[in-house]
Amino acid sequence: MSSPAVPPTVCPAVRAERRAEHLAKLEVEKWIMPIAGQMPLWSQLSLQRCPITKLASQSMAGQLAVLEGYAADSSPMADLADLQARKKAQIQEREQQLADLKAQFTNSADDVSIQSRMLGPGDLGQLRRELLEGEAPGHEWPLCDGALLVGSAESLSFVQELVGL
Repeated sequence: MSSPAVPPTVCPAVRAERRAEHLAKLEVEKWIMPIAGQMPLWSQLSLQRCPITKLASQSMAGQLAVLEGYAADSSPMADLADLQARKKAQIQEREQQLADLKAQFTNSADDVSIQSRMLGPGDLGQLRRELLEGEAPGHEWPLCDGALLVGSAESLSFVQELVGL
């Protein structure tokens, strides 16, 4: 069996010398003024452009708006009535847009930029014959595109109503 390793002993004089060197170094370094590196780019910005002050002013403006809203003479029922009137106007606007779209598809004979047909029901052969019976695009349609919607009569009823077929 070997004896356990004995840590090397350092002479007390060496230890005291090292400690004295470190203390002397600390004493000298405490009088050295640190030198700042390059200043960050935001140091040249005005205070109004600083992100923190900008966020703070926005937050305070929001708080002020909320407080002014409390101070204003408003009743919840009047606010609800205004909201209801705006929603009714939005609904009427959407219904008018849908009616205009329906009118555009309904009067497709007058408008030569769009054509629509309803084929079916039937098997593949019947649908092919019905498709070939219609007018094919002529020279006035140099660019044309088609869309074929396949489904049951119930599932296509919305499209049928939309295009006025």
